[in-house]
Amino acid sequence: MIYVIEIPHQLPPKAWAVRDRAELIARVYAHADQAGSSTIYETTTVQELRDQHGDCEGCEECELIQQLADRYGSDTTLYRADYARAEGEYSDCEISEYDAVTAYLSSDLHSLKIFESDAEAREALANRSEWAIHQGTRAQEALRDLLS
Repeated sequence: MIYVIEIPHQLPPKAWAVRDRAELIARVYAHADQAGSSTIYETTTVQELRDQHGDCEGCEECELIQQLADRYGSDTTLYRADYARAEGEYSDCEISEYDAVTAYLSSDLHSLKIFESDAEAREALANRSEWAIHQGTRAQEALRDLLS
């Protein structure tokens, strides 16, 4: 199990669990679709961008695609993760979908804690310094309730 503790700026912390990273990613996308969010994660190439957009002259998007082609070539895999990087930025620096999703998840929170196993979550519960944060005691209680 993966345990997620969302610690908002003002509302009480929320704890939830999923079976694995794939379920976490799916759950975050389902929430993002309802919220109408920006691009969480995308991989593409310049050629794919050209195929999607079409070929026109002078439009701003075509100029941006050409700049990407000049910098990376047509077939280099490009990554976009609007919550982990600048919005709309494509780069050849790889980012995992999991990292992009967790960046989205934490984007409107004070903090986010993710424990990737029962053992890791239980160890964190026992570590007082883990909870020396904003709303730490309430977050710890939320995790304890989820584990019981």
